[in-house]
Amino acid sequence: MSAANRNAQSRPLAAVVVGDVDHGKSTLIGRLLYDTGSLDSERMSDLESSIGAGGPDFARVMDALAEERRDRITVDTAQTFFSSAVRDYVLIDVPGHREFIRNMVTGATKADLAVAIVDVERGMGDQTMRHLAILNMIGVQRWVVVVNKMDLPGQGEKTFETVAASVRALAKRLGSEVAALIPVSAVRGDNVVHPSSDVNWYRGPSLLAALDAESVPGERRGTACMPVQDSYDMDGTPVRVGRMLSGSVTAGTRLRVEPGGGEVEVAHVVRFPEGVVERAEPGESVGLVLAGDASIRRGDVLADAPLRVESSVRVRMASLCEKPLRIGETFTMRIGHQEMECTLGELTRRVVFGGEIMVVDENPGRAVFFGDIVVGNMMARNPVAFLPFAQCPELGRLVLERGGEAVAVGVVE
Repeated sequence: MSAANRNAQSRPLAAVVVGDVDHGKSTLIGRLLYDTGSLDSERMSDLESSIGAGGPDFARVMDALAEERRDRITVDTAQTFFSSAVRDYVLIDVPGHREFIRNMVTGATKADLAVAIVDVERGMGDQTMRHLAILNMIGVQRWVVVVNKMDLPGQGEKTFETVAASVRALAKRLGSEVAALIPVSAVRGDNVVHPSSDVNWYRGPSLLAALDAESVPGERRGTACMPVQDSYDMDGTPVRVGRMLSGSVTAGTRLRVEPGGGEVEVAHVVRFPEGVVERAEPGESVGLVLAGDASIRRGDVLADAPLRVESSVRVRMASLCEKPLRIGETFTMRIGHQEMECTLGELTRRVVFGGEIMVVDENPGRAVFFGDIVVGNMMARNPVAFLPFAQCPELGRLVLERGGEAVAVGVVE
């Protein structure tokens, strides 16, 4: 990738890779890295040592340690980097269901789109459907779907279209968009990086070409918004520090303080280690010296436009806990840097998966069980400052804790 092309991209495109066990996820990632020349000498040597009658064992590329190669199931969470002629990429592989929910919804891992792998013989599995539904919930609503193992006997356009129809149906039900549906053989490399003449009925892009056609979202402009993460003392003056989620501020910018409802004025913008600077831009971690700053604390949100400040928060969430979460039970809820006591209120919907079908149950009962995706209300003891996830992910993402353990994660609707 040329320096000019690299500089034209603001950051790598992040794609989270989902797929049920044995659908070929590790093999696909290994093949993609191999065919783009992204493997270092150690990985290449290891791959070449695996060559057998069926060719290299590309799944080995994603197995960090020898003992993790049990039953051909990859157990290590991985972020893998590679480059094409167009841009840099990071592939996110979070294999466990619990780990997937925790990483994706808490924001520890941020993805721009999903790459889903579906075995042409087995069709879309329950875990893949759940993960795509969770990704949809947190705003990852664009999918590139590869239908794998097209090299197996009896597979062709008809079986591909059968799987493709189920993928499109799920996307329509969730409100997601399928950017590309691609027949591939990860083992042979068909349509992974290079187009394949063996799938001559397919006229679309390879996986890499489909990814290259995607755009990288830019930083959010508009409303200035900064949750206060901490306070420092600078020569006797309090400095409120945090990351600018959107917008920009300069000396003289007036900001509301939520959820308390006060108002302050920016006296100075401080960037570490430079010191005082003219402006804080979106995505920057900065300190603000504020005139009228009296009782601002960690968790308060500084913004130049109104936020929602309410005690009842409508949420969509997924359970991480084997022990059910019950209506009326008390939890600690975290949104941004805010932490507050809350009670689980009424549940209004539950999403149920099975046999390539997603069903919405309008009678969800009075408890949330492990793996459930539900819609309901959280009732906070004190007002909470937030925005819907679709408007501001950082102020619309929540974690529920019970006894210091994260038991559910979700988003504000």
